[in-house]
Amino acid sequence: MLNVAGTWVGILATVLIAAYVNDWPMIPVGMALLVGLQHRLFTLYHEGFHGCLVQDGKLGNRLARFFAAYPSLSRYDGARQRHLDHHSRATSTDDPERVSHCENWRELAPLMFPIPWALSRSILGWAPFEAEFQRVLADRDNSPYPFAPGERVAITTTMLAIIVGLAGLCWAVGGSPLWALLYPVTLILFTNPIMVLRQWVEHYNEDDHSVDPRYFYVRSNVVERFFFSPMNFNFHGAHHHYPWIPYYNLPTLHAELVERGAGINERSSYLSMLTQLSLQSERKPA
Repeated sequence: MLNVAGTWVGILATVLIAAYVNDWPMIPVGMALLVGLQHRLFTLYHEGFHGCLVQDGKLGNRLARFFAAYPSLSRYDGARQRHLDHHSRATSTDDPERVSHCENWRELAPLMFPIPWALSRSILGWAPFEAEFQRVLADRDNSPYPFAPGERVAITTTMLAIIVGLAGLCWAVGGSPLWALLYPVTLILFTNPIMVLRQWVEHYNEDDHSVDPRYFYVRSNVVERFFFSPMNFNFHGAHHHYPWIPYYNLPTLHAELVERGAGINERSSYLSMLTQLSLQSERKPA
């Protein structure tokens, strides 16, 4: 509960301070801070998927749905089922998380920018890297994980309420209501791509097929923990071993698994791995 409240206090403070200062340098500063805070929203509804957000499971699902998933433009029930299926199928071609099957940045691009990509395809009848993305979908079970009844409207309404609410607060502190757009623009153009890249690092094993892609641990400094792995997400191997363990117990669980020789595969930082994997995948035929 405190994590949910604290994250939203940070989001509100970021947008309102940017509006109060009302100068263009606050755009990159505000966006940078929002990337880390919005990434925490993903981690919060991920905790809800596994029943770890609060002790009361029903309350946890409500908090995760309305205060984390919907403000991230994500459905909840369908995304939850897809994620749980990912845990059970992570080493197979039936893994529903498409990021797990991507081998280069061209295949990742439609997943990093799903809204711009879908708009381009819908309006222009064309989208970049269509052929590459179809390779990811080929020979796999692409059964949809649908929106719940009325969920599209609920997500849209939630986002509009956030923008309108932020706009009113920005005006109240003497800034332009347009500063409220920092929230959705950052989410669509920066936070979602970074979340997809994080997933890629945590599940990519094309560089070494001998390792299990479920059990990676990524070393992270303070900066990377803010942007890429809030709430101990870099202890991803420990999470895949015991998905119902809350995030705050993952470092201890990781240490115990390493001591037991449970097969945790350590990777260097997210940024160094992204550089390495991008250069390596570029040498493969797309």
